[in-house]
Amino acid sequence: MNGKPKRSGPYARAWFWLFVAWTALGLSLLALAIYLFVAPLAVSWFSAEDRDGPVPTISLIGGLTNPEEGVGAASPAPDEPLPIPHWRRYARDFSDPLQRPRVAVIVVDLGLSSAATRATFERMPPDVTLSFNPYGDKTRDWMAQARSSGHEVLLDLPMEPRSTVEGDPGPRALRTQFGSQQNLDSLAWILGRGEEAIGLVASMGSRFLASPSDIGPILDEIASRGLIFVDNGSGGRRKPQGPADQGQSPLVFSETPIDDKLASAQAIDARLVRVEQVATARGAAIVIARPFPVSLERLEAWIAALEAKGLVLAPVSAAARSLDAEDETAERAAPE
Repeated sequence: MNGKPKRSGPYARAWFWLFVAWTALGLSLLALAIYLFVAPLAVSWFSAEDRDGPVPTISLIGGLTNPEEGVGAASPAPDEPLPIPHWRRYARDFSDPLQRPRVAVIVVDLGLSSAATRATFERMPPDVTLSFNPYGDKTRDWMAQARSSGHEVLLDLPMEPRSTVEGDPGPRALRTQFGSQQNLDSLAWILGRGEEAIGLVASMGSRFLASPSDIGPILDEIASRGLIFVDNGSGGRRKPQGPADQGQSPLVFSETPIDDKLASAQAIDARLVRVEQVATARGAAIVIARPFPVSLERLEAWIAALEAKGLVLAPVSAAARSLDAEDETAERAAPE
């Protein structure tokens, strides 16, 4: 027969597999180029979109708001809404359609004694705020348990007292003989013990709180972090003038602590009556108590009777909002 012989058999198969190999190699090189050059550009573009997007949504866990982002987010542009303060992000949900006077109870000095801390968890309802001693070995674990049970949590802020008779505030206490930076470093360490705390409550501090030059930078830093500060009143009741009194972070005063190691049930009950009077007059009051057995017993009975007295138990964030608003109203009404 005339014409060129046809390729058949092993030759055809060889050409076929050579074609397949070249095709696979080309596709591999294309994939490698996409991975090395195109993918990073796409990731960068989408990351920028995420960074410029809206604030992450807030979910609810145990009645407490739980944010996707922590303290210290960048400040928004002037035309953007202000970020939600840290204390509001972790605040317990609260509403009272009857608008009754609010009473907040803070049990302090928790976490050092396991027995006292467990007893507080068992006897105090979720609307009671729990504050933890920063020196406890299991402070983080206790705070996590408190939040999972629905409590708002604070951290005790140890400060220098006027006399050693008041007790030893510990190695990280804020002291008047220290410089501002050393005290701010101690504050940062204490705040690092529990990032979910909505604020701090003064522990001792009759000397430190009475020194404006020492407490001022501390309150400014607390305000800049969007936290509540509860002053126990041991250094007087003068509100600062400056950044700490101009932001969205309440600085509120509690009533005199209702107990001490020698307090009797009758003495505690008398102090709680005074708290009722303050709440009725001002719209809110804050109680500080320690986890002594007699204190927990009297608080438990007192809390059960609040509704009949026309009062409502509230987390400290709700009482702080009410007290802060009352202070602002009084300041605007005061003559210049």
